[in-house]
Amino acid sequence: NGALAGLVGITAGCSVVSPGASIFIGVAAGVLSVFGVVWLDKLQIDDPVGAFPVHGLCGVWGTLAVGLFGQKAFGANFDGLFYGGGPEALGRQLVGILACLGFVVVSMG
Repeated sequence: NGALAGLVGITAGCSVVSPGASIFIGVAAGVLSVFGVVWLDKLQIDDPVGAFPVHGLCGVWGTLAVGLFGQKAFGANFDGLFYGGGPEALGRQLVGILACLGFVVVSMG
């Protein structure tokens, strides 16, 4: 699941982050997926294939990472927080995450 988590984590920002940042994002996603599985086990939530940690948690991480690591030099129309762009891009990514979460909550009722 670690490799899949890395792929999920970098999907949102693959075209707008540097190769070094993409490695960090992918490795962090792999670690996050392991901790997510442990967390679900502690909560006694059954997820035998680790779908939520890999796709849910790592997808959110990857989306936030765009606001942190995105760069104009790689085609983004903004610089991420770590490249002097300020918190605006990160805020936009957070709004997108909350919009998706809201849609899921409403549609699954």
